[in-house]
Amino acid sequence: MKKIHLLLMLFLVPLSLIAQQRQIGGKVKESKDGTPLPGVSVYTTDAAGKRTGVTTDARGEYLIQVPAGSTQLTFAFLGMVSVTETIGNRTTINVSLTSTEEQLAGVVVVGYGTKRKEVVTGAVSNITGKEIQTTTNISLAQKLQGKVAGLQIRQLGGEPGTFNNMINIRGFGTPLFVIDGIARDGASEFQRLNPDDIESVSFLKDASAAIYGLRAANGVVIVTTKKGATGKANFNYAGVVGVMKPTDVPRMANAGEWLTMRNEADLFSLGTPYLPKDELQKWINQEPGYESTDWYAAAMKNTAMQQQHNLSASGGNEKTQYFFSFGYADENSLLRSGDMWYKRFNLRSNITTMLHPNLKAELLIAGRYDNRTVPGENFFNIFKGTRVSLPTDRVYANNNPEYPAVVSPSNQNPVILSQRDITGYNESVTRNVQATGSLTYTVPFVQGLSLRGVAAYDLNSYSNKDLSKSYDLYKYVNGQYLKERQRDGASTISNNYGNGNRVTLQGQANYLRTFGGDHNVAATLVVEQQQYWGRDAGLRRYYDFFTNDQIDRASRARMENNGMESEFANLSYIGRFSYDYKRKYIVEFAFREDGSYRYHPDRRWGFFPVVTGGWRLSEEPFIQKALPFVSNLKLDASYGSVGEDAGAPFQYIAGFSTDGGGSYEFANGAMTGGAASPGITNEKLTWFTSKITNIGIDLGLFQNKFTLEFDVYRRNRTGLLARRNISCPIPSAAPCRKKTSTATAYRVSTSP
Repeated sequence: MKKIHLLLMLFLVPLSLIAQQRQIGGKVKESKDGTPLPGVSVYTTDAAGKRTGVTTDARGEYLIQVPAGSTQLTFAFLGMVSVTETIGNRTTINVSLTSTEEQLAGVVVVGYGTKRKEVVTGAVSNITGKEIQTTTNISLAQKLQGKVAGLQIRQLGGEPGTFNNMINIRGFGTPLFVIDGIARDGASEFQRLNPDDIESVSFLKDASAAIYGLRAANGVVIVTTKKGATGKANFNYAGVVGVMKPTDVPRMANAGEWLTMRNEADLFSLGTPYLPKDELQKWINQEPGYESTDWYAAAMKNTAMQQQHNLSASGGNEKTQYFFSFGYADENSLLRSGDMWYKRFNLRSNITTMLHPNLKAELLIAGRYDNRTVPGENFFNIFKGTRVSLPTDRVYANNNPEYPAVVSPSNQNPVILSQRDITGYNESVTRNVQATGSLTYTVPFVQGLSLRGVAAYDLNSYSNKDLSKSYDLYKYVNGQYLKERQRDGASTISNNYGNGNRVTLQGQANYLRTFGGDHNVAATLVVEQQQYWGRDAGLRRYYDFFTNDQIDRASRARMENNGMESEFANLSYIGRFSYDYKRKYIVEFAFREDGSYRYHPDRRWGFFPVVTGGWRLSEEPFIQKALPFVSNLKLDASYGSVGEDAGAPFQYIAGFSTDGGGSYEFANGAMTGGAASPGITNEKLTWFTSKITNIGIDLGLFQNKFTLEFDVYRRNRTGLLARRNISCPIPSAAPCRKKTSTATAYRVSTSP
């Protein structure tokens, strides 16, 4: 009998365990178009922290055995917003996941934080990484061209690796660039970012930029890079191999056409033709010995190759998420010589982890290596040679490749100028590392309060080598090759080196709380310190000959060197306070107090406030009832003061300078450098101020399928520096005064 009871127990125990489990099934779709999503992680976590999960199949379906006591089911997929469902008594749970790109479209990164777009009251635009990646240009700036209202980008050159595009917001000038919360270098650094690493870019266009202080008078560009997401490892490759081709390159006249025009010009001006008619006809017919030279075709190609490759991996669990990427870009030029090109390597590692339920750590590391090589003559002169060289001249004297020819009228033979073996070369290598670490502590005993500490270190080093050669061009006269020396006495080898270091420290307190369900309060306080120091040096040797292209292998005709060190620091106190009622009536006050080493101790600190407000009319019942097709209607306004550095630092100190002092020969054959006397000190020098007013209307119709933004803005700048032409006071002269600048504009942007 005991044996029977034992057998029954052994049989019933597994059944009881199975009875405690629950089987749940369902289907996961994409919210946008209902497409089934395979590979979605579906999991639950018990009280002990043990995770049980499955993934959806090719049809987006799943079936999971949920342990007893589990109350929630989580659905996670890379690139989608995770969803957590309460199990309750359900046995079937179907969900739809929303793309993070769609989610980002409703979130705007502002100074030292983020906001939902509907409660943003300043003139702020946002663009996601997906919207950026619609063109294949290597420069990030040109990928943004025409996509953001008020953002003006002008390409100033097309050489590989130049990145000299002009970037400004509303025509104010070059903005401040902030990458992952840290103010970085300028437009060149921004354009070298790997576009595949970017999650979103925000543009502060009005006085809301005041929160970034002295360098933000022309607006702010805020870049946020991608982070990992909960889910299994996801690998992504994106590659572009393309062909670039210039547009609208004018065709230059051939020899027959040019000589015909020259003949007509001489007939009208001198009365006699430049060439006899039979001689001219030979050029028109391009008979042997009378061929025309197409200088553009001789020096340039019709197309150039470019390629971009990016490999990334991302994923993680509830505790740790990661994003790794490696990017490679290669751009060639149109020169037939192939001696102009640019290569770039980007590496990024972004890791987020929970060290404790209330303590989050982030480590963001980015590295870049780029290399640019050009021949010993600049591209402008090479291209100019294809425009001005006469088509009656030849690339080589007597068509002999051993003797490059002298050409008329400027002696700029573009084929020769583009070859590094003849004219030399210039090679630049840049290495950049950006590392940012942060700790965020959610205070458990004060609801809505979090503390954050950030430390960032940037290293930027460059090296440049320039070899400028003298070379010979030839004329073929009476069976002889006559030599003409070019750059005579200007042959040089130089090496230049430099490095810059930046350390940024931030202490931040954030408070976000809702009272009574309708009153939303947010506050941010930040203390920020930034230090920079750098060193540059250069070596140059003029030579008569060299054995190879090294400074120590060249003759010592003349040697030069130079060097400089620089250092600066800033300290800032930042605050922002915002309140809204039912996300309908919004008001915000922000400020930044900056301290700068540049000015007299009595004038080192500047206070820059901004006030913004908004009214979401689309949330009013009378609008919803009368105009149901209006999904968003918001009025907003802002007014604030933004500062900008002016003049060279330390003008309040009187001191001698070794620059501009001249050289003097007190002893035969020995030159002594002089020192310049102190200039007039200016203890009152300080930053100039921009007062910016902005009034805007945001309109969205038919579930925001059509949107319109209309802004009217005005900027008044005071305290601009003026050159002193006279000294004051002078009898009967106009009083001296500071300059003032005013700009008023209107801007409308729409999106279908």
